[in-house]
Amino acid sequence: MSMKDASKAIGVSAPTISEHIKNLEEHLDVQLFRRKTRSIELTNEGRSIFNHAEEMFSSGIRFLDAVSPKSIGGYPARIGIVETISVYTPTKFILKYLGKFQKFGTVNTIRETNHERMENKILNNELDWGISLYPPRLSELNHHLVGHSEVMFCASNDAYKKFSHKADLLKHLPLVKSSWDHKLNEMVQNHLELHGIFVEEYFESDHRHFCITLVQKGLCISNFSKDDVLTHKEMTPRNRV
Repeated sequence: MSMKDASKAIGVSAPTISEHIKNLEEHLDVQLFRRKTRSIELTNEGRSIFNHAEEMFSSGIRFLDAVSPKSIGGYPARIGIVETISVYTPTKFILKYLGKFQKFGTVNTIRETNHERMENKILNNELDWGISLYPPRLSELNHHLVGHSEVMFCASNDAYKKFSHKADLLKHLPLVKSSWDHKLNEMVQNHLELHGIFVEEYFESDHRHFCITLVQKGLCISNFSKDDVLTHKEMTPRNRV
């Protein structure tokens, strides 16, 4: 928000930039900047136009990147994340990516609830890449393992101490199921049935902190990733079943 800094950045004199802005404001019949003594700032209309312009230039660079044999880069990365039980592993990987490539552009993460839909978005250039629990179905997509997570059953301390046989917890307390991660629910149910445990009652919720509260109050048992359990104070190793 400085004419002087803008002049240095693009190699055009400050008076020339001011004249261009003035002409644009007259052409659009709208004020784009508020002038202050030592700086300028965007008006609401200016911010709106800037957002549209940024999107246009980003699309232009993406177009060149798609047709050019040489990678151009320099635009915000759009990353799809298929939401699942593990939050820690995708976050850790994206932070690592951001640390390496931030100078080329920012990172925008998009919540996906369906693996196949995310694949199609990547093929249609709506996403640059994505993170999922499952390998791609489509041969056009490359994939690589970036991490792993272990699922744990968690209960309150009082509930944990109440039963000498810990499997009885799952027979007497409801188990929380995610209403969007059907694959995880299926995996958990198969694991329990393999060990002769049949849960009679379920809670269903999409909200992690609500599940944590229910567990802390001894009202249910819930699944969490091991990394998330170890990195959050509300779930200590003593809560694990």
